[in-house]
Amino acid sequence: MGKNTQKKEFKGIVLRLLLVAVLATIVYSNSFTASWHFDDYSSILDNYKTKSLLTSLRNVLSNPRGVCDLTFAVDYYFSETDVFGFHITNLAIHILSAFFVYLLIRFALTTQAEEGFNNSSGLLKNLPLIGSLLFVAHPIQTQAVTYIVQRYTSLATMFYLMALVFFIKARMNLISCKGKFFSRYHLPFYLYSLVCALLAMRTKEIAVTIPVILLLYDLIFLKKTRQSLKNTLLHLLPFFILLLIILIARVSYDGQNLAGLGEAIDRSFKETPRLTRWENAITQINVVLTYMRLILFPVNQIVYYIYPISNSIFSHYTYFSLLIHITILVAAILIAKKSKLVSFGIFWFFITISVESSIIPIRDVIFEHRLYLPSVGFVLFVAGLVLLKIEWKNVFYAFLLIVITIFSIATYNRNFVWKDDFTLWNDCLSKSKNNPRAYLNLGNFYLDKKLYDASIAKYRRALEIDPYYAEAHNNLGYAYELKGLSDLAVSEYRKALNIRPDYPQARNNLGIFYYDHGKLEEAVSEFKTALMLKPDYPKVHKNIGDIYYDQKKLEDAIKEYQIALELNPNFAEARNSLGIARTNQGRLEEAVNEFRTALKLNPDYFDARYNLGMAYYSKRMFESAIIEYQTVLRQKPDIAEVHVNLGNIYCNQGKLEEGIKEYQAALKIKPDSAEVHYNLGVAYRSKGLFNEAVEEFKNALKIKPDLIQARQAIE
Repeated sequence: MGKNTQKKEFKGIVLRLLLVAVLATIVYSNSFTASWHFDDYSSILDNYKTKSLLTSLRNVLSNPRGVCDLTFAVDYYFSETDVFGFHITNLAIHILSAFFVYLLIRFALTTQAEEGFNNSSGLLKNLPLIGSLLFVAHPIQTQAVTYIVQRYTSLATMFYLMALVFFIKARMNLISCKGKFFSRYHLPFYLYSLVCALLAMRTKEIAVTIPVILLLYDLIFLKKTRQSLKNTLLHLLPFFILLLIILIARVSYDGQNLAGLGEAIDRSFKETPRLTRWENAITQINVVLTYMRLILFPVNQIVYYIYPISNSIFSHYTYFSLLIHITILVAAILIAKKSKLVSFGIFWFFITISVESSIIPIRDVIFEHRLYLPSVGFVLFVAGLVLLKIEWKNVFYAFLLIVITIFSIATYNRNFVWKDDFTLWNDCLSKSKNNPRAYLNLGNFYLDKKLYDASIAKYRRALEIDPYYAEAHNNLGYAYELKGLSDLAVSEYRKALNIRPDYPQARNNLGIFYYDHGKLEEAVSEFKTALMLKPDYPKVHKNIGDIYYDQKKLEDAIKEYQIALELNPNFAEARNSLGIARTNQGRLEEAVNEFRTALKLNPDYFDARYNLGMAYYSKRMFESAIIEYQTVLRQKPDIAEVHVNLGNIYCNQGKLEEGIKEYQAALKIKPDSAEVHYNLGVAYRSKGLFNEAVEEFKNALKIKPDLIQARQAIE
């Protein structure tokens, strides 16, 4: 191929990839302001590891999902809680994944071309484009792209595809350079593939199937001799070793003992005790058929499915679903020689879906984002169908372009649903009337808006549907507590704990209830139980610290605050509490630093700003104190102590008029303060208003007859 031809071909590829990027940007253009949703909070907003670049860098390979957490940390560094930057990153990942889908199809066609495939029909140009457009526009991808936290899935898929494409390139180059492993045409791509496989496996567990897919591609698309098969296995050995290391690291991360590796793996990869392996495996037979339906006909999409659990091969038409799966897999084997892409696409779907749809019980049996990686198999399957009937290619193209157009519109419309929790969970309820999770999350939405009656109604409805929904009981209790209905609140917390004794959030809430009602022993008991269940629970350490502080155990309180901050350096409330403790120790400089840090984390944190003003006042940093006090009074103008301190500062600076105004403001709030009357009298006297001064001194003595300085001022 001449240089001009290569240059022209390269330009054509770039233009086609640009078209893919443009379509992706258009169909997701209305997703950039979609709000945070349920798991976004626990994994990103409330997770200090994803807020700290340094911590995320340290954990990038030790944390099972450290690679993705690092990308969240980078986004947070630049955007903080603004969703726009996070959505841009998610879209970029989706576009890059589509690019590698394009290259995967192109390489598969190129491999077939070497075996006599005729490219005169232009399939090498058009089929990869159609496939990548289908991937990027499919509405089933919205949950993996628009739902921010599902970057775990999309990023793992991107690295997965990169690992495969680089591996194929390395294998093709190895053949062309006559098996020279260390050739510069082979080794770099091979190493790229290995690195991408590592990154994929440290992004999400779905990537553990990479070695199997690499082997499958090699067996299906490349000619095999006994020697070439041996070389393939040697090539893949590092990938299987990498997989073993990753699995051991995953188990070790959960704190398991490698001596009992089998039992440790069993515990590490079982997310819920409520669903047995048998029940999950049987249920997933039906779930996978539902996934197929969603890929072929993506209608009535829903964020959270209520799916019937099967416990027998003969329940819920499971035997019928199993028969369909077996038929499809047998067809994939039989058609392998006639259409490698069709066969490979089918096997890709079943292999990649197996991690989250097999014997491993996962808390929720079905989620749409789990189709992101398997959907690549669907795209390959469609490309293979076109190859089966090349003479009908124009009909296929026209049909697929219509499908892509319909899918693009559906994706754009689906993104509106993700606007906020209200639109998302109302959409869920419109398609699943008795969905307790939807009612729970709508209740959370109303609770955040301080619409307590509305939130209580939603929580109650969730419990009507599922009386054993511990989270709904806990949240209902919290809503009652915010309304001042203490007895109802504690009743709901106890119901949550009767259902789920190992529920640390309910333990913490019950502990806070006891603390607020002066039952310190009961509060400590609940907090310590919560820590036994979840040792890395910074809020509980902070709450225990508050109890120690109230008991005048200052050193113990400081220790708990420091533990909370080791677990979460961005915990503003713990910073504030530590600052108060440092103030009581007389270590004002350290206190000021803690209050400042708390305000950097949360500029609207009133208590920290108030305490910072007080610390500045104690340090006689009056100008700084004035700034903080004025900000405090803009938020809450009825704090007498702040007005008094401002009055003191102004009078010491000779600004008597301003000082008098502040004392007068303080007395409107707290008219029975003898000290403020006295201070106001001193200010009047300094201003030459002697009658007014005497009147204030007398007022002070009426309230506090033994106030010596007031009596001396009159005499």
